[in-house]
Amino acid sequence: KLEETFSIILKSLSCHVFFVCGNHEAWVGGDEMDSLGIVDSLKKIETVNSLCKRMGVYTDFRLLGRCQDYPVVILPLMSWYDGSLALQNCEDLCASFDSWPWVDFIRCKWPNEQILENWCKDKDSDSYKPSLVEMSAKKIRNTGRIPPGLAEWFAFQNI
Repeated sequence: KLEETFSIILKSLSCHVFFVCGNHEAWVGGDEMDSLGIVDSLKKIETVNSLCKRMGVYTDFRLLGRCQDYPVVILPLMSWYDGSLALQNCEDLCASFDSWPWVDFIRCKWPNEQILENWCKDKDSDSYKPSLVEMSAKKIRNTGRIPPGLAEWFAFQNI
């Protein structure tokens, strides 16, 4: 349906089209996902971003317009909540975080921490981009629903 939506927008309007994956694009499961071989949420996000690239839909920053005096920059940012929801003096808001019936916790399937570590490695060397996977594992209460390193994986996609 996403390809059909992009196609309609691109054919009907003479404009640049930008897209940022949201939580629904991370949902997996069902016959359609199975038929596409999509087994986890990161694979689905990669597939959506590949579709965007193939169709000419922007998922990264672009300078628009011809007038350099008043440039317009569109800067889509990928992100995900880190699981802590730590707001000072608001601990009561996340007291039952482990038992929320939040659909993201049911429909998103994240890879294990080793795969996330591999994603966060610098593609040009064996070193990590700043070792945020390990840092997040220390500072974030792991609920088992949002793996350590996931928020960092999303942040790295914007680099």
